Amino acid sequence: MSSTALFQRDLYGNDPETVQSFQTAFRDASPELAIQLAGEVSASDAAEAPRIAHLLKLSTRWIGARTLGDLCKEIENLVKAGDGAQLFARLAGLIALQAAVLAEIAQFCAEDGG
Repeated sequence: MSSTALFQRDLYGNDPETVQSFQTAFRDASPELAIQLAGEVSASDAAEAPRIAHLLKLSTRWIGARTLGDLCKEIENLVKAGDGAQLFARLAGLIALQAAVLAEIAQFCAEDGG
């Protein structure tokens, strides 16, 4: 497993079905959350953007994608601080790192027969 995502096999009892169910939920929900976050940041929505960033952070940590979770935490803090200049740069990084994690999930599911 790469450093992009360290999936929580130990946390879930090394049960491939449980791990895969969390990964599938992340795969299905996170792209839309990232799109919503970008839209809320562009609209300068001070209420919704932090909530969405927080949801992304939690979901990445549930699957063990720590690097992505750390970036989501940074984005959440930047949203709350209203630091637009750094925020847009981090959003671009979020999309790229999220794509890498989603590719790893696809590979993991293929290797585990899911």
